[in-house]
Amino acid sequence: MIIEVRTYQLRPTTVAEAEKRFGAALPIREKHSRLGAFWHSEIGPLNQIIHVWPYESFEHRAAVRAAASKEEGWPPPIREFVTAQQVRFSSPRRSPPSWNRGKSGRSSRFAPTPWPPVPSPT
Repeated sequence: MIIEVRTYQLRPTTVAEAEKRFGAALPIREKHSRLGAFWHSEIGPLNQIIHVWPYESFEHRAAVRAAASKEEGWPPPIREFVTAQQVRFSSPRRSPPSWNRGKSGRSSRFAPTPWPPVPSPT
């Protein structure tokens, strides 16, 4: 599994309109894959929208994006508002780090709970 995090820096005063347009176009995109999360900044770096898309693999991402780009109405018409864009990828860990182990090799009492297993794509 991979997670794509897309951050758009927008011109001041355009966040509400960008969200409105994104929301109107979202049903078109969700025919191909679901949105994982969406938010905007109110503190820190302002005038940003961030959306997160989970995929089974990079191949799945490529296929979904190719199919969605052929749809009328996707991507949403927000380019006029965007001043910068950042795309990051991450992959959930399958197990917690081993740095919390003592000399005995056993976890300390403050060890984190193990992460749930990540389902393999089928």
